[in-house]
Amino acid sequence: MSRLPLTHKGAQEVLAYRNGQGVTVGQFLAEVRELAERLPPGDVINLCRDRYRFTRAFAATLVAGRTNLLPPNRLAPTIEDIRARYPHAYVLTDDAQDLGRLSGASRVPSPQGRGEGPAVPEIDGEHPAAIVFTSGSTGQAKSIEKPWRTFYESTLINAAQMGLAEGPATQVVATVPPQHMYGLETSVLLPLLGGVATSSAQPFMPTEIAAALESVPRPRVLVSVPPYLRALADPDLELPALDAVWSATAPLDPAIASGIETRYGTRVYEIYGCSEVGSMARRRPSQEEAWTPFPGFELTREGGQVWAGARHLPRGYPLQDQLELLGSGAFRITGRSEDLVNIGGKRTSLAQLNQALLRIPGVEDGVVFVPSVQGSGRPERLAALVVAPQLEAEAIRRGLRAYVDEVFLPRPIRFVAELPRTGAGKLPHQAVLALYEQTN
Repeated sequence: MSRLPLTHKGAQEVLAYRNGQGVTVGQFLAEVRELAERLPPGDVINLCRDRYRFTRAFAATLVAGRTNLLPPNRLAPTIEDIRARYPHAYVLTDDAQDLGRLSGASRVPSPQGRGEGPAVPEIDGEHPAAIVFTSGSTGQAKSIEKPWRTFYESTLINAAQMGLAEGPATQVVATVPPQHMYGLETSVLLPLLGGVATSSAQPFMPTEIAAALESVPRPRVLVSVPPYLRALADPDLELPALDAVWSATAPLDPAIASGIETRYGTRVYEIYGCSEVGSMARRRPSQEEAWTPFPGFELTREGGQVWAGARHLPRGYPLQDQLELLGSGAFRITGRSEDLVNIGGKRTSLAQLNQALLRIPGVEDGVVFVPSVQGSGRPERLAALVVAPQLEAEAIRRGLRAYVDEVFLPRPIRFVAELPRTGAGKLPHQAVLALYEQTN
């Protein structure tokens, strides 16, 4: 059996920053070994919010020969569903509220001692390092098993494609939870196997993002999602110098990307991927429409659906997006399989409608969706939930007319204080429908 190292870094290299202080790899490995010896039997539902604590628990779970279960959200029904499917699993958390609201939850123990750790642990390449659960943004969440070999090899590819394999160590500040595949790849696995150190913070508000960036040295990379990046357009906000910005999980408006680049003198990149495959392509939206796949990935069309395969993946996976494959190996996204709507013989995608909605001045957040379908399976109408305290429904429809056909204007438009986004910026479909019904 092939065994692969937990990290490539030397003992004195910095793995993470906590409250502005660097944590070395040696200290990290000592704390990982100590925690691994204290873990009870069973797989671990890792809910730690602090990114360093999450990474320590993630690594200790591997060293102990167990599997990390990474839920798409922190809702009690979601966690109970996972525990029903994996009855020997338990919750490990650093959030006191979890201890009261989740059965079987345990607080991740604090390290008992200091000092340097032992030799770098090696993990069986075929060991199921994690089971990742999809967000459920388009329906029922599903589970994907990730062997350590897949994580290991994909991280080496990601580091090279993101410019984080060589040169001075880059500090990553991520707004994305480490339980999410995108957050896991960029703020947990890259620090272990790439030229990266991570901030332990999970900033939410723009001022928190600014403070987290300020707490780490340059070069700095912000890893985020479109809803948070839109908020950075606030003219009263001033961020520290940014060497790059990475976005994923949803289409990023090229105008937003261009505005951030101009204001902060940086470059904004998008990552394309999914829970099954991980990160697999990139583009610079202010300059490019097409995506360039990472080396080693092969896209093939079978029966009207595009499949992605690579040597480090257990098998090929069908992609949920509709892709136009270009002769150069690049591709364009033309829509999502369940995202396309057909009304009155006209077709568009919900992603395009949502991007148009978010361009309207005064709209802080919003989503266009299908609340019901006819017996034919076609949408009867579209609806929208919108965060726009200063606007009325007709003003929003008037703004949309500049971008979309009249048949796609949402009716009704309902105003809410906030949308039920996950930490990764996703909107679970069932949560959207539930909020829609509550506002009726």
